[in-house]
Amino acid sequence: MQFLWDKLKSNRSRSVNRPIAVEIAITSTSSQLKVIRDTYYTEYRISLERDLNVKVEGLFGQMLKDLLLRPRDPDNTAVDLDYVDHMIGTITKPENGVEELGRNYEMFNEMFEKIFLNQSLIQLRSFFDRYDTHAMRASADSDSPKVRDFETAIRKSVNMHSDIRHMILLFGK
Repeated sequence: MQFLWDKLKSNRSRSVNRPIAVEIAITSTSSQLKVIRDTYYTEYRISLERDLNVKVEGLFGQMLKDLLLRPRDPDNTAVDLDYVDHMIGTITKPENGVEELGRNYEMFNEMFEKIFLNQSLIQLRSFFDRYDTHAMRASADSDSPKVRDFETAIRKSVNMHSDIRHMILLFGK
């Protein structure tokens, strides 16, 4: 816990080291994040949320705040494969593809919340694995080189902001 706090504290300046903040948000439990928020307030007399509002803007800023300020941890006990398949079905529709995530703010915000924000790491791993399996089957059934695994699709997305791309790729690690 002290290590996370030291990383965050060392980055309190006019800007936020985005990769470090994302790593802390992804790897910490909600109770650890609460301790970090409380300690941040005690140390700097400003809430972490307010400081983030000033230093990190846009869609990335909202995503980071959602991660850092989440009130509870997702259930780690079970994987809901029906939900995973539903999300894969939604994101693989031509009108909802990974490329479209970078263009459509409302869709991206909704998908981010449904896929990443409220899911356990086990559920996310199932999503990535099943997405990749689905992509491999689709590429075997067609001659189109456009079908890619999730990581490659995110990396190759030209419409997605680089900070958001990096955040999503950190989820996959």
